[in-house]
Amino acid sequence: MLVNYLTSSAEIAGCSAVFSLKRPGLMAEPLRDAGIPVLNGGIAEPAQGLPAALATMPRGLRRLSRLISEIRPTAVSGWMYHANVLAFEALRLSGRRKDTRLIAGIRCSAMQGEAYGVTHRLVVARSRQISGAVDVLAYNSEAGRREHEALGFSAVKATVAWNGVDTAKFRPDAAARVRIRQELGIAPDRLVLVQAARVDPMKDYPTLLKAFRTLSDSADLIVVGKGTETLPDLPGLHRMGIRSDMPSIYAAADVIVMSSAFGEGFPNVVAEGMAAGLTPAVTRVGDAAVIAGDIGRTASPRDAAGLTAALSGVLALGADGLAAAGQAARRRIEADFSLQASVARMTDIIDPGS
Repeated sequence: MLVNYLTSSAEIAGCSAVFSLKRPGLMAEPLRDAGIPVLNGGIAEPAQGLPAALATMPRGLRRLSRLISEIRPTAVSGWMYHANVLAFEALRLSGRRKDTRLIAGIRCSAMQGEAYGVTHRLVVARSRQISGAVDVLAYNSEAGRREHEALGFSAVKATVAWNGVDTAKFRPDAAARVRIRQELGIAPDRLVLVQAARVDPMKDYPTLLKAFRTLSDSADLIVVGKGTETLPDLPGLHRMGIRSDMPSIYAAADVIVMSSAFGEGFPNVVAEGMAAGLTPAVTRVGDAAVIAGDIGRTASPRDAAGLTAALSGVLALGADGLAAAGQAARRRIEADFSLQASVARMTDIIDPGS
């Protein structure tokens, strides 16, 4: 969503810079292609261990503080807990706190800290402490706002800006459908589920795979994202790892699945899949059920039987029923979750005088 926002117009791209806490990854390329500087904060990668991260954190803080002093931005916007904390401290260190708006962005609902260790819990606690001192606390979901306020985050500065989807990019594509199915050896008339999510406790692949084992006679399942290539080799399961052609992957499927157990705010993958004409079958985490509306089916998190029932329910629609539901899904995204509306809302938050 950050890339979508910053590259949505030449005007926004021309006055933006991105500071990546660690070495910039895949999302740096489209930003740089749009002429947006992407700077390396120099903080150690998680794989290098906590001591390395703690040792390099001051370097990242100094780099960001110097950048703020040099470019004198109208606003600094953090994008999740670690970035929010670093932005808060760097802006104070720069001496420009009175002149620069500070937006803390929270792109999730309540995370379960026990799944991620003590560092995560400490960063969330510090985020809570500073939540009343920022200019805006910007959530991308109502669930995120509600659950964080229950955890003690300030309600005074809170606002919600839903993500949006580029429906020209994510759309039905008959040619891509044929091409991806041929690549994976999937028959043209086979019903196909797709989940786009890294392997992570939040995404709850064990529950999804347990549900799929009971349905593999009825449909194939494509899983895309970091680590998915390491999942068990099951009949009908296509483990694709990281892919950069998600519009084509969605176009090959009939159902967009989200099995997350916690932590989702506005899950882009649900809206993207629906824009591509897929019927949703999702857990009720974050605003996923709000996005789905009355289309498709929902299930409680960590409920394999419930997810099985949701998947069975949408598959029972058959090819024609899924096509009709997919058309309704696309219309819903076009009407309620467009990229244009999201960009306008984010611009108003970051620069109210624009």
